[in-house]
Amino acid sequence: VYDNYGAQFDEMPRSKRQKYLLDKYFFTCNCIACTNHWALYPTMTKYTEVFADDGISAIDEKIKEINGLIRGLQRHLAMPCMELMLCIGTRNKLLALTANRTQSINF
Repeated sequence: VYDNYGAQFDEMPRSKRQKYLLDKYFFTCNCIACTNHWALYPTMTKYTEVFADDGISAIDEKIKEINGLIRGLQRHLAMPCMELMLCIGTRNKLLALTANRTQSINF
């Protein structure tokens, strides 16, 4: 069973979410985001930074995975779409990390 109490983990600090849920719904949230103190959206890990530490072959594999994700999203979403644009942007940043070589962007 899934429910939404309006306290989005990526938009509201944990302490504020916890207080809101306790005051309004009388429970302490133990979701994965609260338990693991997930970051707010603007401060989340940027995976292009993480991937930059990987070798070129690892980046190539990530590009293939993201291309598959883009294809899947394109089957269900129409442009412009923020989620699709974020995937495409991430793929393009990874391609830039491999700049001085030939790389097909066909997917």
